[in-house]
Amino acid sequence: MSDLSSRFGWTLGLLVSLLALIGLIQLVHVVMSGGFTAINTEVATGLHDHASLVLDVPALALSYLGGPSFVGFVGGWFVILRFFQKKPAEAWTLLLLLIGSGLTLFAMKHAFHFPRPQLFKPLVPEDGYGFPSAHSGLSMVLYGYLLLNLKPEQSKLSQAKLLPIVLVLLPLGVMWSRLYLQLHWLSDVLAGALVGLFWLGLSPALTTKLQPKS
Repeated sequence: MSDLSSRFGWTLGLLVSLLALIGLIQLVHVVMSGGFTAINTEVATGLHDHASLVLDVPALALSYLGGPSFVGFVGGWFVILRFFQKKPAEAWTLLLLLIGSGLTLFAMKHAFHFPRPQLFKPLVPEDGYGFPSAHSGLSMVLYGYLLLNLKPEQSKLSQAKLLPIVLVLLPLGVMWSRLYLQLHWLSDVLAGALVGLFWLGLSPALTTKLQPKS
């Protein structure tokens, strides 16, 4: 990577992190002032009114794909693979992103103590606090980082052309599933996504800093 492209990656990534942080601060302020209550209720009610067995299965599947266990498994596999491929900077970057975002999400949950939705009975009950959504944040980090690390030669493969689209849609699908299953408010998944974007934006700088000295 040239110095110019490296600086551009740093700048763009840090700009994404800054905007995500500003958005998160604004969202927290609105939520704490009660300004998100109406839209949270409207979205939860609308999804409940349109719930069906046809949507239950994909919702459960997408929720699983954003869960800490699955994200940890896929992330761990990627980290090990990159070490075997002698690309330690990419391996350490993803590891730091997942740990950093996970700790941030955990700390925020226990700092705000915001409960999960209780308007309707969830399809799969979960314990713990709802804000922010860990599924949304972790899936944003994992699938976003995999998207950023697609190799140019992979795009020439016919079966790989759909991969970028899948990696973009997966975090959005996870966010929808958490809302559909009545496990999170809209504000929860938005906050989780912003936490994920904040950490994801740090990846170009981390990867560059962790590159082995030649």
